[in-house]
Amino acid sequence: MSASDLDPERLSALIEGRLSPDERRRLLAEIEASPDARALFADVLAALPPESAAVSLGDRRWSAAPRTGTWIGLAAAAVLVIAVSATLMRRGRGELPEPGVLVASLALADSGAARILGEPVWRVARGATDPARVASARAVCLGATLATFEAQRERADTNSAITALDAAAQLESFPGGGIAASAWRALGDLNAIPTDRAVLSAISLAEQVVGQRPLRLGAMLQAARIAAATGDSAFLSRSTVRTIVGAATQVDASATSLAREFEQRAQQRSPDWPGVLIAVDNLLRHLGGE
Repeated sequence: MSASDLDPERLSALIEGRLSPDERRRLLAEIEASPDARALFADVLAALPPESAAVSLGDRRWSAAPRTGTWIGLAAAAVLVIAVSATLMRRGRGELPEPGVLVASLALADSGAARILGEPVWRVARGATDPARVASARAVCLGATLATFEAQRERADTNSAITALDAAAQLESFPGGGIAASAWRALGDLNAIPTDRAVLSAISLAEQVVGQRPLRLGAMLQAARIAAATGDSAFLSRSTVRTIVGAATQVDASATSLAREFEQRAQQRSPDWPGVLIAVDNLLRHLGGE
């Protein structure tokens, strides 16, 4: 890939976290393989808002640093910045990323991540009588479960099969959830290795049953728990935290104070990570409580 081959649409999807894990790895590998494309991409990231300018390349965190190249290279970067920014603006700010994309950049080899993923996926019963509230809470819990599944799969953890079966059991409690539940039971088959296509299809089926927004919010909150447990300030950027807060208050207005508490703790100059984890735990338990 040369610098001129960088596509604003694909870059926008990468920066927003909308690529599948395979697509994301492929694009980053293409950029890394070309010094020209790599330098130009650094210029693009450096020119974008700070919360958008950190992605994971290979095994290391790679933050944008503007180069001191020629005016031609800088002009090309400016053109890409304008194109990428326009694409981001067209798409708006309300779309939440799907679970697999969320976990792709997390530090899953960290012991803190292993601890979170080793905990059983919980559900909280708090006596809600509103059917819509119950359905929303179950969707949030399912989203957290799917994020756990994707993280375990990324780690080649065989417990992902158990998590897939848990997702299937949750889907069976929803009207019309039988087909989606069957797809997740298939992913729990220890004799089969799930493909990315099969996982994306199963996630799509689940979203059609329970609703995309509460499911993806649950996945974001579970990813935020992992990030808090590993002290991952790059993942918990200002834009990500604001997205979580906005989605949480939209799904359940009664979660506003807990969402703000999470935001305040996560956005401190030197975050108290155990405190951030407690705050996101409280928010997820509230939103996932029936």
